[in-house]
Amino acid sequence: RRDKPKARTKTTLESAPLMTAADERIVNRLECMAMGESIEDSDGNADEKRIEVDVREALRALNLPVSASGARNALIRVGRWTDGPSTSTGKKSVIEPWPANALDAASSLAKYERQRKNRLTELCNKAKQVKHNSHD
Repeated sequence: RRDKPKARTKTTLESAPLMTAADERIVNRLECMAMGESIEDSDGNADEKRIEVDVREALRALNLPVSASGARNALIRVGRWTDGPSTSTGKKSVIEPWPANALDAASSLAKYERQRKNRLTELCNKAKQVKHNSHD
């Protein structure tokens, strides 16, 4: 006997066993927040800003604060974080957020890489322009 396929329902952070790519990006940002990174630390591109808005909206839709504790609670609800004992001995696992200096270093590196990428793009565009103009 074959079971009928279930009708696909709208995917939400709270109910979906399978998440869309957009949901996974939101969950990834929630994981970063839960480990201590703040939304305000991000100075990325437009796509990153849209994800930040989605993260805020997801937390507010779940009636959770836009904070590390809110992110952890959201992750607990979707089964991507544990709250309580995680070992067979009953010891509570301790997860320490990333130290501020590590987050600052990562942010600085990301900013440097974006600037380097932009500079290389400018150089390539100028080289193409020079090549194009020399053929005229």
